[in-house]
Order: sequence, then structure tokens, then C-alpha cells
Amino acid sequence: MPYQYVESLKHFVSKKAMNIDGLGEKQIEKFMELKFISKKLDIYKLDRYKNEIIDLEGFGQKSYDNLILSIEKSKRTTLSRFIFSLGLRYVGENNSELLANYFQSKESFKV
Repeated sequence: MPYQYVESLKHFVSKKAMNIDGLGEKQIEKFMELKFISKKLDIYKLDRYKNEIIDLEGFGQKSYDNLILSIEKSKRTTLSRFIFSLGLRYVGENNSELLANYFQSKESFKV
């Protein structure tokens, strides 16, 4: 599991980025190991693995429900948080805010 990619996912789910509670380093590593996650988009498809996640040690129905709720909530984030979550080189919180003000909407921000 490439260290750099784990760090990229940790940044993506962090409080200042997409703010996904319940998906920390240990969970990311475990989900990658189990092939539930291989790219950022896979985070939004974790509900496919409901039974497997609930059966994991340290998880359960409540933890799973909270994780899915947090993932759903992250879909309604601001443009500046989304830009920041991408982990683009030289684009921190301030530059993310400037870019969001420039582009105004997700539709005009084409990656």
C-alpha cells in the first residue's frame, strides 16, 4: 500500500477538506487492504460493503451508519473545501478559497 496514496486519502477525508468522520488512517488502510477503496471515488461507494464493514472488529451497525451519514454529508461541501481536498501542490486553504471565488461554482471548475 503506497504511503503517499494513504496520505492523500487521509488529507481528502480530513476536517479541513471533505470532513468525513469515522474514516481515519486505520480505517483507510484496512479498507484499502480489503480492496474496498483504491481511489477517492470509492469512498462514496462504501455502502456496497455494508455487511463486511459491520462485521469488522471495531465497527458495528452504529459506526457504519455514522460513517455513511458523514460520507453523504460531505457531498454537500463548499467549492473551496473540495478544491483543498484534492491535495493539489501549492494549493492550500487560502488558495483554495481564491480559486473557489474565481470559479464560483463546481460546474465552472473543470479538472
